[in-house]
Amino acid sequence: MKYRYYHMERRTEYNFSKKHIYGKINDYIDLLENPKLSDNKRSIIYEQISEFYLQFGNIQKSSLFLDYAIFADPTSESLYRKKIELYNPELLPNKLLSVVIPTFNRCNDLVQCVNNIRRNSVFPIQIVAVCDKSDDGTVDFILEQNEKEDFLGIINDTRLGCILSTKVGFIAAQGDYIALLNDDVKVMPGWDLEAILTIDEDATAACAAPLVIYPNGTAQFVGQHSELQSKKHAWIGNVPAFNHSHVYGQKLLSLENFLHTRECNYAWFPIIKKECLKQIGYYDDNYRHYYADVDIGYLFQQHGWQNIFCPTSIIVHYHKSAEELSSVELHQKGLPDKRYFIKKWGITTPIDAF
Repeated sequence: MKYRYYHMERRTEYNFSKKHIYGKINDYIDLLENPKLSDNKRSIIYEQISEFYLQFGNIQKSSLFLDYAIFADPTSESLYRKKIELYNPELLPNKLLSVVIPTFNRCNDLVQCVNNIRRNSVFPIQIVAVCDKSDDGTVDFILEQNEKEDFLGIINDTRLGCILSTKVGFIAAQGDYIALLNDDVKVMPGWDLEAILTIDEDATAACAAPLVIYPNGTAQFVGQHSELQSKKHAWIGNVPAFNHSHVYGQKLLSLENFLHTRECNYAWFPIIKKECLKQIGYYDDNYRHYYADVDIGYLFQQHGWQNIFCPTSIIVHYHKSAEELSSVELHQKGLPDKRYFIKKWGITTPIDAF
């Protein structure tokens, strides 16, 4: 359990009796029953309750209510940093995290992404940017960053595309863990800490699936389970599915049943144990744009491992591809990958329903 990495002796000073403070906690909890309470005020109340528990040295309860404060206001970086302060850095495992970012002609996005990773990661990092030859300054930025110890830039001689570029990055990565990010994401503080501690000592876990949100703080990915069946593999479909349309764009606190650690089929922006990734052969070269994330999650399951959804590891996804292409164009672009995925895994779900 990640609780064992906390500053268990930590507490803050208080000038009131425990009875008085527990009374205040109950008063605040009563306030939370008001359905008209704004998300911002709800977050402030959760944060205050967390502080009360910290005064008693109850780190687990303090952490829990900080999580609720974050779910109420998931774009507030200060809340995440408070959560990080609960951990004792001397107790954390000595791990290196490689962050692989395939990129093409998105220099401004890449610059922001790299700076954000450096600012908001807890574990030592190696950033691996793999770039198809770009003409917008991306190549110059990568060559400049190659002078830094935490950066490895790879510029492809030919246009490999997203999937093959990702595989190049996976193979080059040196970390104990390997994360895959798009260049149009923002990781929230401690994203790596929460994910790695969730699966580090679990021999059955290969991959942590972060909670992915839209820039407005609503849900984009909460450890979805694909509603699929297979004629080749009986285990496909064993993880209970749910209707994705009930999740997208919803406020996090309205999804309380989903905001807990659990098994899922695959991850967006996974954080993966390197030894597991090597054993499955990294990426299937037959994909070009999409479905490789689902495929890799299935490969882990086929090898007897789990993908674990970690709702306290949070990433903001700006979804630039949705701005660059219409929904029809995105569908057409992904159709060959979808067909290959269905054939490979023997999926019996009709393609229009998938």
